[in-house]
Amino acid sequence: IMASLGQALDKKPQHMPDLEASLKAFDAIDVELHELTLAANSEVSRQLTRKEEEEIR
Repeated sequence: IMASLGQALDKKPQHMPDLEASLKAFDAIDVELHELTLAANSEVSRQLTRKEEEEIR
């Protein structure tokens, strides 16, 4: 079964995207989204803190 699976994978159509490349691209996008989310959360936190400080005054 494994040998026939290997043969099937070797004969994959050329138009099929390379799975490994797709996964690497997805991981890069995931990391970037995570970094953007952290930055956005930090900015929102700073703005809320600033607003709370203004309300206290």
